[in-house]
Amino acid sequence: YNTTKAGTFTLGYSRRTNRPGIWKLEPYITYEDYHTRIIGNPDLESEYIHSLELSWRKTSGNTQVAAIAYVRRETGVVDYVRRAYDVGVTLDSIINAGNEWLNGFEVQVTTKPTPWWQLTANGDLSFHRFRATYQGCTDTNSTTGAIGWINSFRLAKNTSLQFDGHFVGGNHLTQGTEKPYVYFDLAARQTLNR
Repeated sequence: YNTTKAGTFTLGYSRRTNRPGIWKLEPYITYEDYHTRIIGNPDLESEYIHSLELSWRKTSGNTQVAAIAYVRRETGVVDYVRRAYDVGVTLDSIINAGNEWLNGFEVQVTTKPTPWWQLTANGDLSFHRFRATYQGCTDTNSTTGAIGWINSFRLAKNTSLQFDGHFVGGNHLTQGTEKPYVYFDLAARQTLNR
C-alpha cells in the first residue's frame, strides 16, 4: 500500500522449504578439521519455515527508513549435536533438533551524507522460543539482537571500499549458549569497463 506522505506499507507471507544437501544425508564420518569429525544422517528431514512480515518504508531526499515486524515458525530445525568421539576429538551429528518460534522487530536507515559515502545502519531485536524434539537438546527461551553499521566509500569512478562493523547479541542454542561477539569486514571493489 503506497501513500505519498506516510510511505509504503507491505504485508507478506511465505512458506520456505530447506531440503538437506546430499552430503548431510551420507552416513559416513568425514574430517572437518584435526579436532572435529562430522557424520551425516540419512533420516534427516526438511526444515519448513512459515514467515509473516509487516513492513514500512519511507524515502526522504537521500535517506530511506524501513521498519519490519515479523513472526516466523520453523519446524524440523536442522542443527548439529556434538559428542566426544576420541581424545581431543568431537563428532558432530546432523539432526532435526526441534521447532522454533521467532518474533522480532528490525529497523534500517540508509543515507548518503556525501556524494562519495553511503551509510547503512540496522538493528534487530528478536525473541526465540525453541522446543526440542531430540534427546540431548534443551528447550530454550531467549531474547537477542544485532546491530550493523555498513559504510561504502567511492574512491574513484570505478573503485569503492566497504567497511562493516557488526555486534551480535548472545543467544541460546540447542545444546548451550553463544556469547555476544563483534566482527568487522573490509572489502575493495574495482569495476572493469570496456
